Amino acid sequence: MLTERQKEYIGVYAAIPSPNMFYWDLFREAREAYLGLGETINLNEVMAEMKEAGIVPRDTELPPMTINGNVAVSITPDIVGNSVGISALDSINANRTDTVVVNGQQMTASQYDVENKTMTLKNSICNTTNRMAAQALLTGKVKCAGNQEVDMKLPKDVEVNSKPKSWVTFFVEKINDYQIETGYMPSYILVGSKIAAELITEIQNTKASLLAAKVEKKGQSAIININGVLSEIRTLPPAIGYTNLIKETEDKVFLINNMSLVPLYAGLEFVGDTNNPEMMRGDVFVDKGDVNKQTGRATLFAKSAPFPAIALPKLIKVYKVTLG
Repeated sequence: MLTERQKEYIGVYAAIPSPNMFYWDLFREAREAYLGLGETINLNEVMAEMKEAGIVPRDTELPPMTINGNVAVSITPDIVGNSVGISALDSINANRTDTVVVNGQQMTASQYDVENKTMTLKNSICNTTNRMAAQALLTGKVKCAGNQEVDMKLPKDVEVNSKPKSWVTFFVEKINDYQIETGYMPSYILVGSKIAAELITEIQNTKASLLAAKVEKKGQSAIININGVLSEIRTLPPAIGYTNLIKETEDKVFLINNMSLVPLYAGLEFVGDTNNPEMMRGDVFVDKGDVNKQTGRATLFAKSAPFPAIALPKLIKVYKVTLG
């Protein structure tokens, strides 16, 4: 069982707002995260749970994926974690009760110090998780434990060799093709930066009576809703640390159904109130490490084991459009 201190740290972590996580949020939007009990997750068990919950039809088969080229049905996610040092001065501050006011919220100096350090940990873990989700969604490949590459076998891009005369017509046609081929509607359409610019220009140059459209900003993405286009269009924002990936997708269109995306978390080892190694089901673990007697410093650390799985790659269709 978790100690009271561990529960407190995890609660502080949960209360701190997350940085923008556009790509990981697409996975979380699709369904509640699957929480594994062990370090390795069997995808057949994940699929069985999805069938039981009615998320996918009962006759759905798990498509093959490979890890370093070998067919596999289980994944051991890499541990994403970070730590911040706790000095002797921090320990003195931990006993202070003087009041600090931040953004109109009153707290003690010790609470402020813990929140500040925890925010650093959360930003680090969230940004890494978001980069993993971006890589998985945009390339179909992502690393797992041991730096092994998981290939979730996304279909090859469909080449469109000339720029459409009308982007609205293009999207209507592709949604129709998607329905015929998969039997489902795309939950949304993702577009690269160059295609987004072309589409917005078309909207601005068309009389409102002919094309009713609404463009709104949400986080780092623009959401475009157009009458006659049955799926919401979202622009791809930058993925921190993957500028080359965004460059490669600026002329692409992704049609995606939510059923294809599954957020996973492997179990996390910890030492709780029994002083023995235990395994927890959860998305994050936070605790304070023991003091190093040589340096006099301790650490506040957090760890997580997320994995952005693409369970049904056939429900992701990608078009690469020649714009020149």
